[in-house]
Amino acid sequence: MSRPRRVRRTLLAVVAALALLPAAPARAWDDVGHMTVASIAWRRLSPAARARAVALLRAAPSDAGLAQLRPNSGGPEARDRALFVRAATWPDVVKNRRDMARVRRYSRSHWHYDDHYWRTDAAGRPVAVPELQAQPENAAERIVALTAALRDARRSDAERAIDLAWVLHLVGDIHQPLHASSRVTDRSPEGDRGGNDVRIGSTNLHALWDNALDRSPGRQPGRRGGRPQGEDAKLARADEWASRLPGSYPDARWAAWIADTVPERWAVESLILAQRDVYPGVVDSMPLTPDYQAQVRRVSDPQVTLAGYRLAALLERVLVSR
Repeated sequence: MSRPRRVRRTLLAVVAALALLPAAPARAWDDVGHMTVASIAWRRLSPAARARAVALLRAAPSDAGLAQLRPNSGGPEARDRALFVRAATWPDVVKNRRDMARVRRYSRSHWHYDDHYWRTDAAGRPVAVPELQAQPENAAERIVALTAALRDARRSDAERAIDLAWVLHLVGDIHQPLHASSRVTDRSPEGDRGGNDVRIGSTNLHALWDNALDRSPGRQPGRRGGRPQGEDAKLARADEWASRLPGSYPDARWAAWIADTVPERWAVESLILAQRDVYPGVVDSMPLTPDYQAQVRRVSDPQVTLAGYRLAALLERVLVSR
């Protein structure tokens, strides 16, 4: 079956269910967002899964800089937790071009997305653009491949450390609506790169959504002030969100969603959110309304929470021998 046809069938399967997402005011996906996803997952992991995850991360190749994310101070349990949570940011850390050897060895920019190309028809409805396709290696495909690699006992712990860090990150990425969407317009005939080409004041639409958690509780996305500085502050902010969000979105209401183990369906959920909730009300180069700022919260908060729940379920299956 072709990808467009498969996607259309999946859209029909999940669109009605998306209406059941909690609508209470409630973020994604910069350092704080990724660490929040990982922190939610850590709290749900069994001791055996935690121990195996930490052992793998500490076995990472020295040139990756992954094991060095474990703090030098604090108790062993707190240091292990910090390593796990910070490791979710590592695939973004290795983009830093000041270390080109590390970039070439570990960075894979196209892994962060599972682009579904679409446009708006004359009636204002989203329709697929089948002539444009996602990269063969994309976020959904990589989660499947890297999960299999984590299970492969023939691979060294050093190799699986890198696999694990990518899984920690990509499960978060795929729940950010603009990591599954590329809207086609006259201005962006090859797609808008997940909203990166849509200007919003001094930033862009993608960055606005990526930074949705980068604030103190109660502060609206995109407002100045409250941005955490330094790794300790980011970790504290992520832990604060991880302690609050599950109370608003309890797992008991999401059992079927958490049990869904198909990353491509997660991507389609995000695509629908992008089409339904991200783009309406956005005009290129125009400021966003307060209502739209609140919309970022309403969409992002449950997505971050669900990503944490699904990440924990995935790792429990993969890391703990049955």
